[in-house]
Amino acid sequence: MNIDSRNWFEIVSAIVVLYCWLVRPTSVTRVLAPLLLISVCVELSSKLLLIEYYKTHNKNFITAKLVMYSLFNIIKFCCSLFLVFFLLNDKKNIATYVKGSCLVIGFVVLNLIFFQGYYVYNNYSNCFGILVLIAITLYKLINFENFKIIQSNRTPVMIYLFLIVFFYTINFPFFVFYQQMFTEDQQRGVVIYRSINGSANYIFYAGLALATILFTFGNNSTRFFKSKAISNI
Repeated sequence: MNIDSRNWFEIVSAIVVLYCWLVRPTSVTRVLAPLLLISVCVELSSKLLLIEYYKTHNKNFITAKLVMYSLFNIIKFCCSLFLVFFLLNDKKNIATYVKGSCLVIGFVVLNLIFFQGYYVYNNYSNCFGILVLIAITLYKLINFENFKIIQSNRTPVMIYLFLIVFFYTINFPFFVFYQQMFTEDQQRGVVIYRSINGSANYIFYAGLALATILFTFGNNSTRFFKSKAISNI
């Protein structure tokens, strides 16, 4: 199985976040660590399914891969929304995150069953999830000063929020023009996607690891050993 540099960045980031979760658990790493571990499993499983498809030419492996990605969209966007919630400790507006998650779940399921279906990549689900996530995250960024966040956590929280907006904004055009890019000139589309998305992934996963270290240990004079679980907000 060929694991490219983008996957390695994701794996290393997941290990760093998992370490922070185990050593000094916070409300943020409780969401982020499982999300990254699931993401790594999905990416590696996707590669294995593709290998099996090339060996057997059984289209069921491709169908399984596409359905897996569609279901992962639910986990990815809902966890990202609640990551923002925990970062800002936004208890007064929890309904916003719950409604956003319900909208994403409803759209992904409807798109999978009635619209794009099981046999094509559900790029519409990604587009909708990104719009919901970016809209809520940008609104919270604009009103960032209204949130009571301890001084040592302000920088990592800002890094997290900017990373979410940056990463999904970069990826949004690829999902909007997915059909044109990967059907009309597939080879060119793949090259463009890997070049731009690969760079975005490096920044995103390296930034997640850095922000998690700062968020976890930034206000703790005794670093790198286990302590009681805290909210860190």
